[in-house]
Amino acid sequence: MLLGSLIENKILKPGAKIIANRPFDTTKGHIGASKLFVKALNPMASPSDFYAADSVFMGNIDPEIFDKEKKFDALLMTLTDNGGGG
Repeated sequence: MLLGSLIENKILKPGAKIIANRPFDTTKGHIGASKLFVKALNPMASPSDFYAADSVFMGNIDPEIFDKEKKFDALLMTLTDNGGGG
């Protein structure tokens, strides 16, 4: 719904780059179908990395990423990180 509003109001246009911590597969599908591009900053952890992590939430974005990703049109934060299986 938000994605549709952003496109309808011409805030995001085809080819726009969205950076995200770890978007859900369905979210990536909707973004791609809208001719937008999404870059996941936190790849899926292996089970051993997940269990060895200090926190079960592995969706934090390193603030230094904004120095590396100079050009993007939107930031998408997934706050419920189900990317690790729940």
